[in-house]
Amino acid sequence: MIIAIDHIAYSSLDVKTSIRDFLAKGYRLEFVETLPNLEIKKPFLSKYNKTHELALLTNNTGYNIEILNHGAMSGDEGYIKLVPDDEIIIRTDSIERSKDFYSKLGFKFKNTNDAIFSSILSGNKKLKLTLEQQNIEQNFKIDDAGFNCIGFITTNVEKDVANLKQFDCKISEIQELKVNSKLMKICFVQRANCEIVELIEIGRK
Repeated sequence: MIIAIDHIAYSSLDVKTSIRDFLAKGYRLEFVETLPNLEIKKPFLSKYNKTHELALLTNNTGYNIEILNHGAMSGDEGYIKLVPDDEIIIRTDSIERSKDFYSKLGFKFKNTNDAIFSSILSGNKKLKLTLEQQNIEQNFKIDDAGFNCIGFITTNVEKDVANLKQFDCKISEIQELKVNSKLMKICFVQRANCEIVELIEIGRK
């Protein structure tokens, strides 16, 4: 069961400068570390390197930002625009298909293209989502420039993957990774070469 949004991923080739930019917007730096790059990411990257740099920043009024340097960048713009920290615009080739996709991830649509995700964690924090239809030619990647992936917390990644297999998605295998001393099960899901999301199950101690 998906219970929260953990972060919105931001791709950068200069993590130090990006950290400084987000600190100026009121974010706090939690940690920076270099991690092994998951093999399951290969189909979702323009170029795969064995390690990547990760920085996590938090904000009381918005969602966490995860800055990632994969050592390369696709050259395309990510599908997410943050406006402001508790609202995002999603670029999509099909509002109807995106609406179906995000509904399965826990967003509740108020009308045709506006939705709310209410987190069970973090004081029922809400994230507003607006779908914006555009002519999109590129295959989105998780090293697209800027915001490019939403990370969801789930209580059971295997069950959520099984549910999403009924939908038209590309779904990675599940792989474990230790981030900031926490063991996580991670999976990536992409709707028809468009939006990419990350499912994260945090291991119990």
